[in-house]
Amino acid sequence: MGDRNTAIGDSALESNTTGSQNTASGDQALFSNTMGSFNTAYGARALFSTTTGSQNTATGVSALANNSTGASNTANGVQALFTNTTGTGNTASGSNALFSNDTGNNNTATGLNALHDNTGDNNTAIGVNALQSNTTGGSNTASGSGALQSNTEGNSNTASGFQALQSNTTGSNNTASGNQALFSNTEGSNNTASGGGALASNTTGGSNTASGLNALLSNTLGASNTASGVNALLSNTEGSNNTASGVQALFNNTIGGNNTASGSSALFSNTEGTQNTASGTNALSSNTTGTSNTALGFGADVDETNGSLTNAMALGANAKVDASNKIRLGDTNITVIEGQVAYTFPSDRTKKEHFQPVDGEAVLTKLRTLTLTSWNYIGHDPTQFRHYGPMAQEFFAAFGHDGIGTIGTPTTLNVGDVAGIVLSAVQALEQRTAALQEQEAQNARLRTTVEQLQEQNAAFAARLERLEAAAAKAGALASR
Repeated sequence: MGDRNTAIGDSALESNTTGSQNTASGDQALFSNTMGSFNTAYGARALFSTTTGSQNTATGVSALANNSTGASNTANGVQALFTNTTGTGNTASGSNALFSNDTGNNNTATGLNALHDNTGDNNTAIGVNALQSNTTGGSNTASGSGALQSNTEGNSNTASGFQALQSNTTGSNNTASGNQALFSNTEGSNNTASGGGALASNTTGGSNTASGLNALLSNTLGASNTASGVNALLSNTEGSNNTASGVQALFNNTIGGNNTASGSSALFSNTEGTQNTASGTNALSSNTTGTSNTALGFGADVDETNGSLTNAMALGANAKVDASNKIRLGDTNITVIEGQVAYTFPSDRTKKEHFQPVDGEAVLTKLRTLTLTSWNYIGHDPTQFRHYGPMAQEFFAAFGHDGIGTIGTPTTLNVGDVAGIVLSAVQALEQRTAALQEQEAQNARLRTTVEQLQEQNAAFAARLERLEAAAAKAGALASR
């Protein structure tokens, strides 16, 4: 016969035979217990159906009412663990907490309706309606009102925050921390959301990581995205393999994929563009549908009037590239770009000022003083990489000052300046040639005049000769 049992209430411990050290307080508390020991029941019909289950604690009307052989369960609240029959190691605190659990083990539920429909194992729910619909899902952790409320079969999910992962049904291995984080997720798996509204619209997208308020807020089907920062990838719906780090990075992206944005508002306007890389605050912020563009530096961007460039690159703070398949180095403040190969630069007259005439004859005089040789850079193969040209020191000494400012440096050459000097020299030679041609023409005219005068002189001489002959003849006749 059982001993050291305490029963208070009508029909409390009514059926007990060998069970010991049980405490029942309330109408029909521990009513069916026969051999179970170390049970504590407070409330009408608490632990009503328990027969051989031991070490259970039930506080509240009908708490653990259907438990039969389940052991080491704790139920605190009206109908807490109401349906449990053989489940073991469960803890339920709150009205209807773990209400439907019958065989599930090692679950913890705290809050009204927490884990209400559960039959799975190793779940933890804290908050009103947390994991309310869970049936066979296991190893889930929900903390917050409505957290993982719709989960049925999903496993290994962690939700912390009001309505975090609320709509999840079968998605697994998701982690949501923050108000409504991963709110709409149903079947998506391997997602991580940290921050209010992070991945809130995600349904089936998987392997996404969102950290920050409203990060990846609109994502539904997009997969393998990483968003870190407030409103990062906020508008993304189906785009995949994007990485956004910084406040509002890739803010407007919807279906664009394989983009990388690092910096506040980097790739801000991108919607469908793919394979873009932007590093720096506002980098590539004007790109919309452009593809395979790269921007490095604060404000480095494509031209704001054309957001659909392809394979364009802007390097340096505020560098702006305005054509596809083009590289722009630096902004308009850059004065020197040094490199081992030729470079194309703007020469638009409307972009220039402070024009200064160049004396071509003086250029020719100075050019005669330059040492012009062929040579190669130290370390380069002299059989393949030879060059022609002057030395920068001599060129700078000859042409480094134009009366307004300094041109170039003593150790570098600007191909544009060299071309300008060469054109000045060619122009001066052309002027010399034109002068010589004019002189030659004038000489030809003089020769023609001389020839004409010579012809006239010969005619005059012949005429004079005839006149003299006639005069002589006339004089002879007169003398007779």
